[in-house]
Amino acid sequence: MKKLLILVGVAVLLFTQPFSSIHASPQAQDDPVLAKVIDLGKNDNQTTTWLDVLTNRFGPRISGTDAYNNAALWALQQFKSWGLQAELQEAGEVPMGFARG
Repeated sequence: MKKLLILVGVAVLLFTQPFSSIHASPQAQDDPVLAKVIDLGKNDNQTTTWLDVLTNRFGPRISGTDAYNNAALWALQQFKSWGLQAELQEAGEVPMGFARG
């Protein structure tokens, strides 16, 4: 019983320790960029819209498929429309595509 109690105590310490140091710093509360990110997340959240586009318009995006290339171009256009400097970079070459049908 004593070993079980010690094991439970150690488990509680291990699981609660990482969360005990999480707190908002005073500077973060006045950060205008952070405030804008939070505002956009609460009032203009587009996550489900982008997920819908990626899953329903493009479908599975296996490397070398048209769906993969089209989704990558769509994401690039999105980033550029937000004012980000973005570019596509090749990470390798697929010798054969997988376009079906």
